[in-house]
Amino acid sequence: MKKLAIAISTILLSGAVYADNTSDTTLHNAEGNVVGVIQFSPGTPGNDSNVLIRNSDGNLVGVTQFGNENKAKVRVRNGSHGNVLDIDQDGENNKGVIKARQGSELNNFDVEQDGMNNLGRIVADSSNENDALIEQDGDLNRANIRLMNADNNGPLEIHQDGNSNDSIIYVDGGTNNSAMTSIQGDNNYTETNFMGGSYNTANITISTNASDNEAYVNVFGSNNVKADINIDDSYNNLAAVGQWGDGNSADVDLSMNSNLNEVYVGQFGNDSVATVSLANSSENLIAVAQTNNDIANVTLTNSNSNDVFVVQF
Repeated sequence: MKKLAIAISTILLSGAVYADNTSDTTLHNAEGNVVGVIQFSPGTPGNDSNVLIRNSDGNLVGVTQFGNENKAKVRVRNGSHGNVLDIDQDGENNKGVIKARQGSELNNFDVEQDGMNNLGRIVADSSNENDALIEQDGDLNRANIRLMNADNNGPLEIHQDGNSNDSIIYVDGGTNNSAMTSIQGDNNYTETNFMGGSYNTANITISTNASDNEAYVNVFGSNNVKADINIDDSYNNLAAVGQWGDGNSADVDLSMNSNLNEVYVGQFGNDSVATVSLANSSENLIAVAQTNNDIANVTLTNSNSNDVFVVQF
C-alpha cells in the first residue's frame, strides 16, 4: 500500500501528462453504497466517467474531475430513489450530465463547474420529487435543466457567476415544480419555459452590478404559474415574461439603482395578475399587456425618468 502511494505521488509530482482514462460503475439492486471517482487530466484528451444506477436506493455518488475536456455522466433509472449524485469539474471544456428516468424519485442532483466553456445538464423524465442544482463559475458556460412529465420537483436551480453564459430550465407537462436561476455578471442569457402543467413557479435574479443580460420566462398552455424576476443593483438588462393560460401571475422588482433596464410582461388568458415595482431606480422602460379580467399593478418609489405603458384588452 505504501509503495502504491509513493508511486502515485511520484507521478503527480513529476508533471507527467496522462489522461484518456475511462471509469464505468454500475449499481443494480444495490443500496446504501458510496461511490467516489477522481480523475486528473493534465493535458488532452480528457477522461470519461460513467455511472449507471438501476433499481437501487440510498446511494451516494461523487465524480470529481480536474483539467480540461473531461466528461462525466450519471444515470438513475428503474425506480431508483433517495440517491445523492454529484459531479464536480474544475477546468475548461468539460461536460457533466445527470439523467433520471422511469420513476426515479427523491434524488438529489448536483453539477458544479469552475472554469470556461463547460456544459452542465440535468434531465428528469417521468421522475418526481427530485431537486437539482447546476452551479457554474466562469465565462462562456452553458447550463440546462429539462423535465418531462415530472411533478413536485424542486428547487431546480441554476447559479452562474461570470460573463457570456447561457442557461435554460424547461418543464414539459408537470405540476408543482419550482425553478430558480441566479445570474451575476454581464452579457448572460437565461430562460425558463413551462409547457402545459400547472402550479409551477419560476424565479430569476440578476444582481451585483450586472449588465447587458437577458432573462425570459415563457409559459405556454399552463395555468396558475407564478413568475418572479428580480433585478438588483444592475443596469441595461432585458427582462420579459410571457404567459399564455389562466390564473397566472408575474412579479418584477427593480431595486437599488437598477437603471436603464427594459421590462416586458404579456399575459394572454383569464384572471392573471402583473405586479411591477421600482425602488431607487431610474430611466427604465416598463410595458404590460393583458387580456380578460386581468390586473396590473405598477409602483414607483424614489424612481425618476421611467417610461410605463399598460395595455389591457
